[in-house]
Amino acid sequence: MQGVDARARASISKLSAELADEHRRIEAHLTRLTVPGPLAELRHRLETLHTLLVSHFAREQIVSAEHREALRFLVDEHFALLSALRALIDHACRADSGNAAELLRDVRALVGQLRTHEQTERRLAAELSQRSVA
Repeated sequence: MQGVDARARASISKLSAELADEHRRIEAHLTRLTVPGPLAELRHRLETLHTLLVSHFAREQIVSAEHREALRFLVDEHFALLSALRALIDHACRADSGNAAELLRDVRALVGQLRTHEQTERRLAAELSQRSVA
């Protein structure tokens, strides 16, 4: 039975490291999104972020299955954030240089929401981890 526990801990440790790496990549991408640039580049960055987040959120939701009830609001937030991002992508596809400033303002607002979401997730993960150890 100890072998199973050791494998489970190793698997969790590996997954935690992978998620931490994903968080670093997402944060770097969020930083790039706040820098003004051509609309085509912004659209591409938004699409790339959407792809990253879909995969990342799916992995987080699998990891949190044992704590599903405690984390339900975060899962709901995943869907809301992805929906808002999709709306920004649609807006970027219709945008022209005349409304680029408005689009960038909206992108920066979503970046702030995503960063707040990640902070909340980290705090809750630490709390749940402490409960599991206790």
